[in-house]
Amino acid sequence: MKNSIQEEYQKSIKLYEEFAEALVNDLKVVLKYPDLNIQLINKRLKDPTSLILKFQSNDKYKKLNDITDIVGIRIVTTYLSEIPYICRQIEDKFNIDNHNTNKNEPVKESEFGYSSIHYIVHGAKEVSFLSNNDKFSNLIAEIQVRTLLQHAWAETSHKIDYKSDNSVSKKHKRKLFRISALLELADQEFYYLRKGTVKSQKEIIPQGVNDYRDLPINVENLQAFVLESDICNILDKKIADLSNNNLHFNRDSITEKNLNHVQKLGLNSIGELNKSLRKKSKEIIECYMEQNSTWDEFMNAFPEKHGNGSSPRGISITYLYFSIYAKYD
Repeated sequence: MKNSIQEEYQKSIKLYEEFAEALVNDLKVVLKYPDLNIQLINKRLKDPTSLILKFQSNDKYKKLNDITDIVGIRIVTTYLSEIPYICRQIEDKFNIDNHNTNKNEPVKESEFGYSSIHYIVHGAKEVSFLSNNDKFSNLIAEIQVRTLLQHAWAETSHKIDYKSDNSVSKKHKRKLFRISALLELADQEFYYLRKGTVKSQKEIIPQGVNDYRDLPINVENLQAFVLESDICNILDKKIADLSNNNLHFNRDSITEKNLNHVQKLGLNSIGELNKSLRKKSKEIIECYMEQNSTWDEFMNAFPEKHGNGSSPRGISITYLYFSIYAKYD
């Protein structure tokens, strides 16, 4: 049986590679959302030796397709709060084997580490790279969804060969408990911190949508301003239209570098930024038109995340900086 399974797997490897590639392509389409901070979507095929060991370890495996993780896909995102959205998209777009899917079952108290979500999928519900190809219809894959910190735990513990709770001494086990607890706590604290940041941005808005009065210049206030300011939205949309792009907002695209740009202009409040955008609106659009031929050069200094055919909200603030800065360059 061992030899026959190995032979079957070797003959099918190219098909599994194509299946994995199609699944990754589908996931990239499904999860293409500007406000998601996905760090990686990668794929792997099970090592032939590991496959044979799995067959030998459990009598329930009779044929190759009984192994549900021959193809493994890993999705790593920044924040814990983004995982429910990713999971909804997977559940909506793919056929899920609920019997074999592990939706974040808690780790036992006697074990170290903390869990990530594992889906077993077979095919897509809608027209896609998978559904357009009948040769993938009987293939199964495992999709793991993790945060960056969960990924760090998995990679590091794997590198130091702590794959089994039984292989760890009591002394080292205590250290691993502490590390995993700290990582889990950090994930939760980042979640609450981000949640608090969004809440504080919403509280900023009622203070004066049109002039923002004397609100200080900081990243949170800039994010709220970009989201709610009428003049910023008008200018952003004009630039997006001129470049035939869609407009998107990503909170994380308003960075310290944008903050430095505003501060270098000598603007001390969100109100002053608002007035400057109104006063310089013509120059902002003219600057974009003049510099459009050297777009790539400008984008090297522009920290927003750009997808194909999209412009970030707040791009008018960058061109305000360029339009004024160019006079002194």
